[in-house]
Amino acid sequence: GQLMTATQIAQKHKMSAVRLNKFLDQHGGVYSKSVKRSRVFLQSFIDKGMGETKQTELGHSQALFTAQGEQWINERLINEGVI
Repeated sequence: GQLMTATQIAQKHKMSAVRLNKFLDQHGGVYSKSVKRSRVFLQSFIDKGMGETKQTELGHSQALFTAQGEQWINERLINEGVI
């Protein structure tokens, strides 16, 4: 399946990745709170098939959402009246 960054999902809703990630932080269940400097998915989020962690060419780990993860985000945004 196609994997997307938070930036790509945010752009579809004409919002910044920073705003989207803050929204996800507020709702919980997506990112680990123990890692401060980068966005790391909770294992439970990965286990549900919502996201994957991939290594970039530079060796950084990148949190990428699956189509199912994007759908889940969209539902949260709609429920909260953000979109």
